[in-house]
Amino acid sequence: MTFLLILIAGVLAAALLLVALARPPGKAGTSPVRSPGCCGACATCEKTQRPPAATIEYFDDEELDAFRGASPDAYAPGEIDLFRDVLYTLRPGEIAAWLASLERRAIALPDPLRQEALAMHEESGGRRVTP
Repeated sequence: MTFLLILIAGVLAAALLLVALARPPGKAGTSPVRSPGCCGACATCEKTQRPPAATIEYFDDEELDAFRGASPDAYAPGEIDLFRDVLYTLRPGEIAAWLASLERRAIALPDPLRQEALAMHEESGGRRVTP
């Protein structure tokens, strides 16, 4: 009888281990979603749905909150430089997260920087995207 209980416990432990290893890496409780109207062809509108209590991740770019709701083609050259300064100080693996942070904060990336950001993301090993 004891042997049978040990055998069942071992099978259950192995099953739990297999389930844990089969789960893709990432944060628990996240699933990819697209914002309404997203074509799915670009990295800037792809984001990860986070639990409601999740906070917005900042990349030392709090000053960009002043541009919330601005049109991507309405930035002055000096304002575009503020975005460029942040973009070029990011580590290669942070670009997609920064773009998602801007999206969550309702801040549109200036049109002139869009291609630069996508190219930098692809160079850093990110998924190839079509603008």
